[in-house]
Amino acid sequence: MPIFPTDPTAPIPDHIQGLIFDCDGTLVDSEPLARHAWERTLEPYGYALTDADAEATVGLPFPRTHAYYAERVELPGVDEMWTAYAGRLFALIDEELVVFEDAVGAARELRARWWMPTAPSRLKRLLH
Repeated sequence: MPIFPTDPTAPIPDHIQGLIFDCDGTLVDSEPLARHAWERTLEPYGYALTDADAEATVGLPFPRTHAYYAERVELPGVDEMWTAYAGRLFALIDEELVVFEDAVGAARELRARWWMPTAPSRLKRLLH
């Protein structure tokens, strides 16, 4: 008999009240899109993002990533850069985000049993 949580085919025990997903890498992988958005955002300032840069900033919150790049090239403040970066990132998410269909199926099943919040609106649309 499959055993929860080590076997993904195992039934979820009734005593489980809810689950929390870290959606990046669970339902989708947005890191490549985040990198691409940073590349596009930094390009007008003459900075070419490297693999080492991407590795150093993966998973960091925006202000820390902004500070990292601001140490390497002159950039506008964090609020102005957020506007530019977020516009590019959200456009890429709408155009290019690839979801893990098996994870989305599991999330739909869980959502049918429990309330389950998600962050990006595109993910909410996928689960309904």
